[in-house]
Amino acid sequence: MIALNRLANIKYIFLDADETLLDFPYAEHYAFKSTMEYFKVPYSEALYKDYSDENLRLWKLLEKGEITKPRLLTLRYENVFARHGISVDSVDDINERYFSFMKTCGKIIENADKLCETLCRKYKLYIATNGTKNVAMGRLRQSGLLSYITDIFISDYIGHNKPSKEFFDYCFDKIGDYDRSRYIILGDSLSSDMLGGRNAGILTCLYDPKNKTQMPNELCDYKIEELLDFAAILS
Repeated sequence: MIALNRLANIKYIFLDADETLLDFPYAEHYAFKSTMEYFKVPYSEALYKDYSDENLRLWKLLEKGEITKPRLLTLRYENVFARHGISVDSVDDINERYFSFMKTCGKIIENADKLCETLCRKYKLYIATNGTKNVAMGRLRQSGLLSYITDIFISDYIGHNKPSKEFFDYCFDKIGDYDRSRYIILGDSLSSDMLGGRNAGILTCLYDPKNKTQMPNELCDYKIEELLDFAAILS
């Protein structure tokens, strides 16, 4: 009964973008492969796997404040190319071309559109993402989801990354309602979305399609394995 009462007060929902609404692995693979082909760098799935793992490792460091975004964007290529003996004229050019491919990829996770359509009838929906601003906006425009979204909060604009309290303080200021009991965040990351929700003092719901996280978990108030289950929890 207590949990139901907490959810009954919800008015605003923060939605993570990548791997919650948008199919990031698909976009990343397409953009990386296309970029390597554009610059005539020998491509292999092993090269992509190394890049993907390195990119994730560095994003985790960014969440902890141990690396800056500009350094991340070049270091991910420098490290991978060094390991594979690949020489390029400019990793900045590589990164710029990668972004140009990435921002065209608005493929959504199954039922993301149905979830947003259902939720927006009763709640105000806000994207909360650490994505790079031009790429994030490009992909969201391609996704077909923007008609359901009230506003978009991107770390590049805010100057702080999830899971920092400052990221969410900015969001609360823009929304204009400081009652934390009216908010919940849905996302796939424990270290970014769930910890961010905890730092912000709001309810959290983990999207865990592979059921990797055991409950109870100190960072998660709720957990779902199917996106549409989130609407069911709220109702």
